[in-house]
Amino acid sequence: MHYYKVPRLGSYLAIRLEYDSCLNEAAFDAGVKDMGDVQKRMREQEEEKAEFEKAEAAAAEEKAQNDEASEYKNEDKEWPEIVAEPFQKTKVQFVVCLNSCG
Repeated sequence: MHYYKVPRLGSYLAIRLEYDSCLNEAAFDAGVKDMGDVQKRMREQEEEKAEFEKAEAAAAEEKAQNDEASEYKNEDKEWPEIVAEPFQKTKVQFVVCLNSCG
């Protein structure tokens, strides 16, 4: 780059800076709402697990009383993992400039 009327050597640097940011009000509100939903679903799942375990224990006890304990097998149930949604993001673009001409 040539600088007119400046008798010094110099350089100019420009770098494109681009990233995803979740630092805005809409993303915060959506994250808080989603976390409330996640906690509610986790409580419901814990209640279902407790009911399932109670029913399994009752079935095992009933089979034990009927002398069929050797034939009884506990039912295995897989519980889905409850995770929060990813944060809402917006793309942020900047140009970082550096002028070493003084």
